[in-house]
Amino acid sequence: MLENLTQRLAKVMKTIRGEARLTESNVADALREVRVALLEADVALPVVRDFIARVKEKALGEEVVGSLTPGQALVGVVASVAGLDAPYRELSMLALALASWRLTAPELRRENRFGFHPILEVAVVFAGVFATMVPALDILRAEAPALGIREPWHFFWATGALSSFLDNAPTYLVFLAVARGAGLAPEVAGVSHAVLVGISLGAVFMGANTYIGNGPNFMVRSIAEERGVPMPSFGGYMLVSGAVLLPLFALVTLVFLV
Repeated sequence: MLENLTQRLAKVMKTIRGEARLTESNVADALREVRVALLEADVALPVVRDFIARVKEKALGEEVVGSLTPGQALVGVVASVAGLDAPYRELSMLALALASWRLTAPELRRENRFGFHPILEVAVVFAGVFATMVPALDILRAEAPALGIREPWHFFWATGALSSFLDNAPTYLVFLAVARGAGLAPEVAGVSHAVLVGISLGAVFMGANTYIGNGPNFMVRSIAEERGVPMPSFGGYMLVSGAVLLPLFALVTLVFLV
C-alpha cells in the first residue's frame, strides 16, 4: 500500500511542481490519487473519506515554504495526518515545524504578532497536568469498579468530570478499561454500544468545561491575553461554561443516555 501511495504521490508532484500555492485544483488531483490507492488497499470507505477531508482542510491554500514545491508540502501534510510510527511521527512533525520557522518570511510572523509565550505557557501547564495525573488515573483504574459505574449516563458524567481537568485521551482509556472489567455486553471494543457512546461523549464534550480540559482552550486564552483581550479567570470561565454547558449535558443525558 505504501509503495503504491508513494508512486501516486510522486506522479502528482510532477504535475503540480512549480506552483506557488496549493490550490483546490492541484490538491484535488493529488487526493484523487491518494483515495484510489487507499481504496485499492481495502481501507474502509468511511475511513478514506475522513482522511481525505482532513488532508484537504490542512492542505488547501497552503503557502509553499521557501524552496519547497507544492508536492513536497503536500507530502509533509499527508505524512503528518497519516501518522508514521513513533518516533518517526514526532520527528516528522518537528522537522516540518522547524522548516516552517526557518523558511517563513519574518515579516509574516511580525504581521501575525507571532510569539512563543502562549506555546510555552501551555506546554508548562500541560506538562504538569500529565505528570500529576498518572497516580490519579492509577487509583481510579483500581477503585472505579467498586463505585458502581455501570449505566451509560454514569460513564458519561464520570468520564466528563475527569476529562474537564485532565486530557481526554487517557481519561477515555481509563473508563474504557473500567467498562471492560464491569462484565457488560461486549458489543463494541469489549463494552456495550451505549456505554461506549457515554464514555466518548463525556471525554470529548466536557473538555470544554475548563481552560485545561483541552489544550486549545488554554492556548486561545493565552494568545488573547497576550494581545490585550480581557479573559475570565479560571473560576470565572467555569462559571460561564457551567451555566451554558451543564444544562445541555443534562439534556443530552435525558435524551440519549437514560
